[in-house]
Amino acid sequence: MFDRGSVKHVLYPRVAIAEAEWVSLGLPPSQDIPNVDLEVINYHNFPIGTLHSKFMVIDKRVAVLNSCNIQDNSNLEMMCQFEGPIVHEIWDHALATWGLPGSTKSSRENRNSNALGSAEGSNAGEAAQAAFSSPSDPLPRRSIADVTKALNRAVGSPLPQDITEDDISFAPFRSHARLTTKDIPMVLAPRVPYPSFGNVSLNTPQNIAWLSAIYFAKSKIFIQTPDLNAPQVITALLEAVKRGVEVSVVLCLGYNDLGEMLPTQGGHNEWVVTHMMKQLNDEEKGRLKVYWYVGRDMIKPVHAFKHFRTCHIKLMVVDETIGIQGSGNQDTQSWFHSQEINIVVDSDEVCRSWMEQLAANQNSFSYGRGSKTDGVWRDSSGNQVSGYWF
Repeated sequence: MFDRGSVKHVLYPRVAIAEAEWVSLGLPPSQDIPNVDLEVINYHNFPIGTLHSKFMVIDKRVAVLNSCNIQDNSNLEMMCQFEGPIVHEIWDHALATWGLPGSTKSSRENRNSNALGSAEGSNAGEAAQAAFSSPSDPLPRRSIADVTKALNRAVGSPLPQDITEDDISFAPFRSHARLTTKDIPMVLAPRVPYPSFGNVSLNTPQNIAWLSAIYFAKSKIFIQTPDLNAPQVITALLEAVKRGVEVSVVLCLGYNDLGEMLPTQGGHNEWVVTHMMKQLNDEEKGRLKVYWYVGRDMIKPVHAFKHFRTCHIKLMVVDETIGIQGSGNQDTQSWFHSQEINIVVDSDEVCRSWMEQLAANQNSFSYGRGSKTDGVWRDSSGNQVSGYWF
């Protein structure tokens, strides 16, 4: 299921896609996947009720929630795998999203007995688990050249300047980290799409989860999001700062600026953080820490207009114990219009692992701190990052 706006969505939000059309999108024809029954739906609630959820459920046993779309670009992304009772909630979300009668065949009935019946196939789960690292595994060594090569795979014209010369072999990098903790308290926090302009309702699990986490924060709030402009979250964060809570946000410079400047969308990131800083006194400004995303091999932010180093992660961590991860941005579109799926986790171990991974995969905390006066990033000479107009 994907969202690609079509005139058909004026009448029907869910449009079944024929094979001839899905092949044109890059999906394989039926003859190339004889052991797979493929159904494809294009889902969009006209005009602005976007399908922004990003998830996958496998055999109703394993679920994945992530920030990434299925496309090759310059984004830093985050993906988490879940097992246990929470998978049933995600499966229910998937069924509600699909919305149309599906195949009545079970996956077992559709399997070719010779395809997955070997001894190797029966141990596929063990093999997959072996690919994950645990906290006790030795850390792989990396050089800046290794990181740059990996990050440039999706970039058409790499920019060679502003590369850090740090030795990062000490950085605790694990592309996969498997936690051994069982029975972690967690709950789903989705929101249904709302297609019409002007919606300001906060009555969704997603919005209530975010606002509750901020409201009950005692010491620290961390947010990483491509865009920050929903009025309600801005107000909540300012109130938290004024009552003594340290608020740290990592934003992507220039991410979707043109879209965020459309009427009712809330404004682009630099305007928002400047507006927030103006409402704080000097002491309070010290508790609002604005960082701009810096790639792990860079020493300064790169404007998203260049499609070179961007960040698409959506994460909130409160008091280093409560984590909310998923598809929802902190912008007006995700708060009030798009369909989203997020998960709330109550675990200091999970939150600690998430924060370690974030620190290991970006230089935002070393080189991306915005001005303590207005939140805008400037170099040592006072120059801002070049973007659309300069």
